[in-house]
Formats: sequence, structure tokens, C-alpha cells
Amino acid sequence: KGDARFRKHRDTFITEDDFRDIAQAKLNAVRIPVGYWITERDTSGGGDPNAYKMFAPGALDYLDKAIKQWAPKYNVLVLISMHAAKGSQNGQDHSSPSSPGNTYWSNYPENVQNTLDNVEFLARRYNNDASFLGISLLNEPSGTQQSATSSDWSKFMGPPEFQGVLHDWHRYQIWGYEGKDAGTPDSSLLLGQNSMCTLTLGMDG
Repeated sequence: KGDARFRKHRDTFITEDDFRDIAQAKLNAVRIPVGYWITERDTSGGGDPNAYKMFAPGALDYLDKAIKQWAPKYNVLVLISMHAAKGSQNGQDHSSPSSPGNTYWSNYPENVQNTLDNVEFLARRYNNDASFLGISLLNEPSGTQQSATSSDWSKFMGPPEFQGVLHDWHRYQIWGYEGKDAGTPDSSLLLGQNSMCTLTLGMDG
């Protein structure tokens, strides 16, 4: 009964019409959050290998529709965001923690391996789809270092050793960003991010 309700929700919550409206609004990219259970498998070799079964099955079919049908039809790119990792990467509700407020993702190697396996699965599945922009590896992981500097970004996984690595940064319109415009210090970063999405449309693959 619960699975049927989820199917009804998924059939109506985001549809092809939304991608059409996004394109008509002159936007060219969407970010789709997913949980580790989307692959409906766990080959990490530790923990509860059936933990994903507590979540409604079938989500991958809808991600397929978005990337393989709707997005290319309306010239929209899709960035997949690994929003909920096994064990929870931050203990917050949007990472679906088994124990709210507690983070177990980095405590157990099998949880990290599960995330790597799922990211590889999704990358291989959509690698040849023109609308596939990439994967945000882990949404908002907890960290003890709170005094980050610009070098943490500029010197992290850079070329020539690493290619195709982007910093996934999106500006919220609340929580301190209200009223920001082109004259604010972060406007250049916003423009750079938007330009990146626009330029990617002209690339092959």
C-alpha cells in the first residue's frame, strides 16, 4: 500500500511539464537529489545489506525518465546529487539518518564504499546521455574544519591530474542571502556558475 502511494506521488510530483516550464523560463539545468537506496542494491560487504529495502522501490525509473527523456527533449542538463548516504553524512533530516542527529557514514568503511559503488553505478548508467551533467558526490557532509580558505577549493583535485571536477555551489535565496544583487561580492561566482552550465550545453556528450 505504501509503495503504491509513492508511485502516485512520483507520477505527479515532478513531470515532463516541469521540464518544459524550466526550459521556457530560459533555465538550462536542474539538480536532482537521490538517496543511496535508488540503486536497490548494496555490495559494500558490511552493515545491513538490506537497509535500502526500507525505502520505496522504483525511484531509478523516474531518474531514467528525467535524464533519458525529459531533459534532452527540452535541452536541460541534470546534475545528480547524492543527498542521503548510507549511515548519513550529516545526521540531518535530508540525509535520512537512522538515528536523527547522528552521523555514521564516515565511521564505517562499508558506508563509504556503498557511496562509491552507487556513484559509479549512476555514472556508468548515464555516462553517454547528453543531458547528464555529472554527480555531486555527497551533499553537505559534516566536517570539523570550519575555517576553510580559498586554497581548500582552488587546490583540491585540480588539473592536470584531475579533469571534469567542478565545485557544486548553489546560492540560497534565504538564510542571509536576501536582497543580494549584481553589486554584491559573490555575484561573480554566481555568474561563473551560471556560465558554466550554459557553456556545457555546447560540448559534445
